[in-house]
Amino acid sequence: MKFDQLGVFVLALMIVAWYGFGPSYFQKVLGEVADFSIYFHLHAFFMVIWLLIIFIQPVLIRNGKLKLHRLIGKITYVIFPMMILSILLLVHSQLNQSEFVTGTEFFIPFKDIVIMIFAYIFGVYWKQNIALHSRFMIISIIPMIEPSLVRMFFNVLPESIVEYSYPLTILVVDIIIILLAVNDFKKEKVRWIFPGLLIVLGICQTMVIFEYSESSWIVSLAKWYAGL
Repeated sequence: MKFDQLGVFVLALMIVAWYGFGPSYFQKVLGEVADFSIYFHLHAFFMVIWLLIIFIQPVLIRNGKLKLHRLIGKITYVIFPMMILSILLLVHSQLNQSEFVTGTEFFIPFKDIVIMIFAYIFGVYWKQNIALHSRFMIISIIPMIEPSLVRMFFNVLPESIVEYSYPLTILVVDIIIILLAVNDFKKEKVRWIFPGLLIVLGICQTMVIFEYSESSWIVSLAKWYAGL
């Protein structure tokens, strides 16, 4: 994958996010009937900002706007931590509102946070290497696919099969990563990146499917975090 193709990937994710979160969030906000906490709005704001940044950066590269590209890159030193903080605050708020705190509702967003943080750190570390940098920037938004896609399936699938929204979601996510890995197969310096991500996500997905995410130590962590 070339760096300037990243915008197409982001655009597709934006469309999925709209169909996923449209009925439950965006349409209510635009229709002025929303009843959400400030944490929802902060989370939505920084997620949209991050997607726009990842969308516009390859466009700037393609058009030779390197100074602006680097400036926006430096701005992400503030935007990215704020986005992560918005996720932490939203998860904390949701756990506090839950009558019964589960390990899964804690585990799923936190594994996404960990993946995004490592992707961003590696992306910044290899910012002079476009091949590595671009791929880690892609990984920084891959965790956004799951919550968007699972909600989209929940909104569009017939009621008789809506219970399969999560398995279908992880299947699509894994296929996307496999395709990215196949695309890099002959590129020795970067071909390890997406298979590595697939292994990490596969372990996490297995934990959720087989309910290892409800292990006592994860539930204890969830309750501890909710009590902060």
